[in-house]
Amino acid sequence: MAGETLRIIGFIKRRPDLTPEQFYEHWEKVHAPLVVPWILKHGFTSYMQIHATKALRNKLSSSIDFDGAGSFEIRDYDQFLAALSDPYYRNVIAKDELNFIDRKTTEVWPRSMGIQKNFVVDGKATIDTSQGSALLEEWDERGRKGT
Repeated sequence: MAGETLRIIGFIKRRPDLTPEQFYEHWEKVHAPLVVPWILKHGFTSYMQIHATKALRNKLSSSIDFDGAGSFEIRDYDQFLAALSDPYYRNVIAKDELNFIDRKTTEVWPRSMGIQKNFVVDGKATIDTSQGSALLEEWDERGRKGT
């Protein structure tokens, strides 16, 4: 369908010999600058790192068993496969992953993939929300009245 993209998410764990601080520092300050030019070369729509810090994991759930996730938005899966076949990926990015990712417990590509549907972009709804908005207003009014 026109305008749809794929979201690929790889969940990663840090090497056990690294502190969380060392892991996040390397991932953000060393690895990302290596990845972004490759992302741009291959026309990815977006790339983000999701840092699942210990403090956040403690608040959310003890069942979160990863240190972070790399999220990529692409037009189609063939685009992703083409990017992975780039010698730069194999010789630079994948080699750098060995510096901070625990390869024994992490399957980097992919753990999750699907067609992305954006319902809120830049803080604005992209769909008709009139029915839900009316219902939310009703519930908010009930809350103000204590009913």
